Amino acid sequence: MPTTSSAQFKRHAGSRAGGRRGVADVSARTLAEVFRLLATGDASLAQIPQSHFAYVNVLRRQGTPEQRKFLFAELLAGRRFGDARSETGTKHVQDIRTRLERAADGSYVLTGVKHYSTGALSADWIPVLARAEGDLLHVAYVPRDAPGLTVVDDWDGMGQRTTASGTVRLDGVAVPADRVVPHHLTFTGPQLHGSIAQLLHAAIDTGLAGAALEEAAEFVRTRSRPWSEVRLRHRGRGPAPHPALRGAGPAGPRRRRASGGRRPGRRRRAGRSGRRLRRRGVHRRGLREGLRGRRRR
Repeated sequence: MPTTSSAQFKRHAGSRAGGRRGVADVSARTLAEVFRLLATGDASLAQIPQSHFAYVNVLRRQGTPEQRKFLFAELLAGRRFGDARSETGTKHVQDIRTRLERAADGSYVLTGVKHYSTGALSADWIPVLARAEGDLLHVAYVPRDAPGLTVVDDWDGMGQRTTASGTVRLDGVAVPADRVVPHHLTFTGPQLHGSIAQLLHAAIDTGLAGAALEEAAEFVRTRSRPWSEVRLRHRGRGPAPHPALRGAGPAGPRRRRASGGRRPGRRRRAGRSGRRLRRRGVHRRGLREGLRGRRRR
């Protein structure tokens, strides 16, 4: 798990909290570009904070002024949100069975098991998606070291191996009422909650694809071993590569637009069939005229 890089990220954990609170209230476009750049270097590092910003948006939309004041101050102090949302063995992704039961003193008791909890292992706060009265969705913001909360480092999935997307167990965790946000109200009107999350996922995928394409192009240019019949003198010279590989690298697309898709100063070579036709004195114009004459007859 990239704990060092994750710790460095904490310095920017409040970048969507709001400019009035002393941080950069960056646009969704800027945030997506940051995620794309992170994924270009390390896909796991980009995936870990994705849920952090999703739960910042939950607070911005449904948190009370007092909740936002307290938790945004935590973010500005460098603390980070994890994730405890998904569950396994249910009918579908919205079949959330973790319960948030009201206690006699007005607080809540949280019980359940979460899986794919990306970022929870290194987080300071773990937002937990659960159902309360009336089966309505709420988010409980729980400290990482709360009694009854256990984060299990059991993630062994392929691909993004260092996201630590393991298990979170909630065994009678006490949650004060002022740490619970009515997330279900987010979906009672027009909202961009899901769209922002998908935008960040798309930015991660774009960074992954761009890095893979750039590495493939570099491999072709520097380490390829062409077949002998291609008649290349050395690597990197000869027929132009596939258009996707020509565009790889920061300057590739700009060069291609400026030269019309071909290298400047070079003429396209005629194929073997074209050379044979010219040796026989046959030209395309004559062929077309001959075909027209046959149709008239």
